[in-house]
Amino acid sequence: MNRHDVITAGIDRLHIGTAGRLTFTDLPNVRHETLVSSSGDAGLLARDFILRAPTPDALLQKFVAHETPLVIAARISGTIESAFSTPPPPPAARRAEATASTQEGVPAPEHIRQTDKAQILVFADSDFFDDRFWVSEQIYQGQRFGVPIADNAKFLLNAVEHMMGSSALISLRGRQRIERPFTRVEDLRAQAQSHYRAQEEALLMRIEAATSQLDAIERGNAGVAAAYRASTNYRQELVAARKALRRVQADLNRDIDRLAAQVLWVNIATAPLLLLIGALLLAGSRRHRRRKTQNQTQNQT
Repeated sequence: MNRHDVITAGIDRLHIGTAGRLTFTDLPNVRHETLVSSSGDAGLLARDFILRAPTPDALLQKFVAHETPLVIAARISGTIESAFSTPPPPPAARRAEATASTQEGVPAPEHIRQTDKAQILVFADSDFFDDRFWVSEQIYQGQRFGVPIADNAKFLLNAVEHMMGSSALISLRGRQRIERPFTRVEDLRAQAQSHYRAQEEALLMRIEAATSQLDAIERGNAGVAAAYRASTNYRQELVAARKALRRVQADLNRDIDRLAAQVLWVNIATAPLLLLIGALLLAGSRRHRRRKTQNQTQNQT
């Protein structure tokens, strides 16, 4: 994110689906400013290849890091000339009607050959504004409501208000988000991940070894029968390792969810319990003072 631009200065997190990249042609009096870009580890894949819904292994085989940041969103400003030197002709139906009658057709707006103060914002991902990328739907007391998990909407509102010439609301919306994480939950998550990490790494090594052996068999010159038996064995090993990996990851997620739920319920129950204890102590203190006052009154009489 461009931290020096008013649109993206207060943006912390953006969720992007399948983004393209922007390239620019140097034109006189035209300025382009990068707002959002990738890291140097990002790469490009062909659109037709992505539409085939490739497997993760196929994606890794095709992926090549670009080594330089790729521009995802940018603002274009300056003097921009129209690609058309003359205004467009009227539609054929209107032209025929105007020719057949003595009345003139509705005049077209004045043709603008160039603009001196263009402000164009381009984002190379149309799915960026889809709710599923930045909103988590939750249900509370039978009502559905969305909780933002990314700043996609903030980016859009900042852009609209900036284009309209208003920056007051941007400064308010762009303030740093105050995060109060459950530190105990994060500690428990780290412990659970360390417990399962060794199993996960071993299974990943099994998957990598089986995949390498399958590739070697496909490239080798072994007999058909021997290659078939070997490939069948390694495919079975690959399937078993992937099943075990999914089971380990499911166990990890289940443990993390259980620990988080326990901590959450403790936090929820603590406040009412403290209020109850405080109320009991207050009632006991008042009863004690009342008895003390009654005893003093009886002694005086």
